[in-house]
Amino acid sequence: MKNKVDQKKLPWKVSIIIIFGVIGTLIAGALGMINIRNYYYSILFVSITTGLGVATGILSGIKYKRILTAKPGANFIGIVLYLCMFFSTVFLFLASTLNRQLSKKEVVADCVVLYKYHQESHGRSEEINYVLVNIGGEEHKLSCRRDYEIGAKVGQKVIVNVYKSPLGFDFAEPAGHN
Repeated sequence: MKNKVDQKKLPWKVSIIIIFGVIGTLIAGALGMINIRNYYYSILFVSITTGLGVATGILSGIKYKRILTAKPGANFIGIVLYLCMFFSTVFLFLASTLNRQLSKKEVVADCVVLYKYHQESHGRSEEINYVLVNIGGEEHKLSCRRDYEIGAKVGQKVIVNVYKSPLGFDFAEPAGHN
């Protein structure tokens, strides 16, 4: 009798873990993406972290295949895809948080605003504000708040916080106006 009760409770436990796992994955992915807005090489950063996450998801799916497909009719490919998504977003969040924590701040005061852009939010599209600045002879697009974008004039010198990371993924953030 006890064995039948345990079998009935197992799917509820697993489904609760999956639901919280999906919600946690979405939150981790969103926080990870917010943290990398002003990275110099954000596409490379995302590619590396998601590649590691996909590899980890596939390898853990293969390693634990017998456990994951113990129930008849279990969709192994769907489980592996979920594991890949889970590890990719968690790795993105952890790597972006680690990169920010290890980075050293340098203040650069002689950055010139070359271009600024603003797009209003309509329906499903979000508001976009950025300024294109010259940092050490290189052009960098910095995502910023609306009040910063309004205050910055083309040709004006602005203060930018440049963060040097030992991981190699440097980034910059607008700090103020001169």
